[in-house]
Amino acid sequence: MATPVSSRSRTVSTSVSSYDCAARQVLNNQELASLIISYFDGLENPRDDNKKALARICTLNRSFFHASTDAFWRQLPSLSPFLRLLPLCPGDDKGESEAAIASVQADPWARFRVYNRKTVQIDLSDDKTIGKVMPNHWFFCLLHQPTRPAVLFPKLANLFISSVAGLNSVIPMHVSKSLRMVNIRDFTIKGKYDGLKEVIMTSFMTTLATNASALSSLSIRAPLTSSMTASFPHFRALKSLELSFASPLRLEQQASINSIPNLKTLTLLSRGPATAVATWPVPAEGQHLINYHAAQGKASLIQLNVIGDGCFIFWATVFFACPTLTGYSAKVIVGFHQPIHTVFLYPHALDIVAKRCPNIQQIGMEWDEPAENMDTELESFEDEPGFRTPPTLFHSFSKLVNLESLDIKNVPFISQDFSLQLVSHMSELKRLARLRILPRPLTNQPHHNLILPTLDALKDFAVNNPRLQYLSLFSNISVIPQADDVTIPDSHSIVRKLFITPRYRPMSLPVPDIVALAMYLDKLFPALQDITSYFEPGKGGDVPVPTSRLKLTPLALWKNVDSMLKSFQSVRRKYAPPPAVLSAAATPAIA
Repeated sequence: MATPVSSRSRTVSTSVSSYDCAARQVLNNQELASLIISYFDGLENPRDDNKKALARICTLNRSFFHASTDAFWRQLPSLSPFLRLLPLCPGDDKGESEAAIASVQADPWARFRVYNRKTVQIDLSDDKTIGKVMPNHWFFCLLHQPTRPAVLFPKLANLFISSVAGLNSVIPMHVSKSLRMVNIRDFTIKGKYDGLKEVIMTSFMTTLATNASALSSLSIRAPLTSSMTASFPHFRALKSLELSFASPLRLEQQASINSIPNLKTLTLLSRGPATAVATWPVPAEGQHLINYHAAQGKASLIQLNVIGDGCFIFWATVFFACPTLTGYSAKVIVGFHQPIHTVFLYPHALDIVAKRCPNIQQIGMEWDEPAENMDTELESFEDEPGFRTPPTLFHSFSKLVNLESLDIKNVPFISQDFSLQLVSHMSELKRLARLRILPRPLTNQPHHNLILPTLDALKDFAVNNPRLQYLSLFSNISVIPQADDVTIPDSHSIVRKLFITPRYRPMSLPVPDIVALAMYLDKLFPALQDITSYFEPGKGGDVPVPTSRLKLTPLALWKNVDSMLKSFQSVRRKYAPPPAVLSAAATPAIA
């Protein structure tokens, strides 16, 4: 980034054309320049070439220079631009040394103070040019000058730390009270601190706790030690926290998080298995609901997000599931599949949430299928007693009267009828607005085929779930219900998106079945708008569940049904009787 060095425009030749004069009048208009800068400043990610072109204009034109200072200094990718505002380190030349001494004796921080008040975001990146711009010993010499600002960046709100090497270690120790968000990336070497980085990190946590009184969001990907977490009780304004731990997750590590008094959103990420893990802690059959720690369930969280292996997710759920929780998300992503068998703890985590979080509104569970085939390893654990689906799980779900969204995608369950059982217990969830149940079969073997809900289950959703708008299921479509056989009153269902993935039968249907299916859907869901976009990658819908096990995709089937469905909807809208008109006596008065 070009550093403005002067507010005086360069002398322009008097021999200019009328076009040059008009352009010069526009560029020299402070109001027009401000409008152009405000558009540029509003872009989230302005292109580098546009930024460089604008920087060149700002160094040549007074109006653009004054209008651009806020835009250029608001967000900085490194410390390098600010270091250029300080007196340069003198070299071997006598004249340079005398100039540097004069600058230090005067006010070396004068230019820095002009622009540091405009900065609201800094990324302390691993910028290799910092050492070339300003040697460490010279910066620390300037840092101890009496004219240095007490707070280096008084309006700094967002701080990203990718490195604490060199001069980057100074800024975190001089944070302002206006700091709102801190994101600390993992700058360790395979989870180990080298040199003084652990000391710097510990000091930074203490500084944040004592000085950043307005800090509301903190993300730390680097490992935490007990000396670092000792400052947690002093983060009184902290609302959102993201931490990473090695797996398996220990209860003692989580207990320190409970000391943050006003924490509402917690995200826990696994850095992968710890070295030399002999055994993975899996609860004995029927023991997943007991208390393992005195502080378990004592949090006051609203949202809990967990990313890692199944064991990591389970123990995080055990500790932080609490009555105040309204949102829960768990995901096993590529890179965290080991140990693979712990994915069978998903139903146990669901059972914990269902029993201990009566106010839960959103539940999401997902498993990214690994590239390599895991069928053999998954099958070897299906008879383990500790992985059996808790018998009270489905009944517990029927009691979650506040549940609005349930999303289970690509998760392998030992119980082949898991989705059938879950769907059959949805009738009491009157607030349910989104439901996606797409389990993964344990293996490709026929004896592991899923036992799925049939199309008759759609009638129960139309009758019992008045707020449901999105529904996506794996289904058995071997029998197509006839619309004339459906004895329900006129449906008032507001389902707009319905995505049914057929399993274990050909994807093509004869024309009579397509007509019957379209009539059935039209009768149940009169507001239905979309039954195909889920199966069309790149169309803006959801990314479909991997269908490598299916001989054909469902897209062709549902396109045929969709064309027939739209015909029925058109006829119904055209010939449906008009709504009854209220009489004058029955019409309420409008204030």
